[in-house]
Amino acid sequence: NGMEAIFPFYERDRPRFYVDLPKMATMVYSEIEFRLDRYNNWYHCEPKYKGEINYQNEENGYQWAQWGETTITHHNVEEAEKFIQSYKEIVDSGRFKDRVIAHHEKKLKLDNERAEFSDLLQKEIEKVVLGDDLKGNCSICRKFRLV
Repeated sequence: NGMEAIFPFYERDRPRFYVDLPKMATMVYSEIEFRLDRYNNWYHCEPKYKGEINYQNEENGYQWAQWGETTITHHNVEEAEKFIQSYKEIVDSGRFKDRVIAHHEKKLKLDNERAEFSDLLQKEIEKVVLGDDLKGNCSICRKFRLV
């Protein structure tokens, strides 16, 4: 859109206009992931203005928030609205859908492997607690080829 994106610094006052791109990227990913899980479109990530804010010199500005976190602050509603519409178009166009699906599948695979490893580890811990001497025969080491 040709608009500057200024990252806010938490230890400083925020400028009158800023766009928090990392949060917006997270919201793009989240919205696509929610759609994969069959939520209604914009069920969780609908862009909304939090409301007007007053600056020290009594000018008004607007904040756009998602999930309680301010993502855009701007004094011109029309300019901010252009930015929000481009954000919605990125999600609705499905431009990143394939990447999110691939990442989602990898995440599910890793979650399953983590759960399996955790179960095996818990079983080995129970054996040791019950007094079993493993004597170099740890099933975890054999299964995951750690030795």
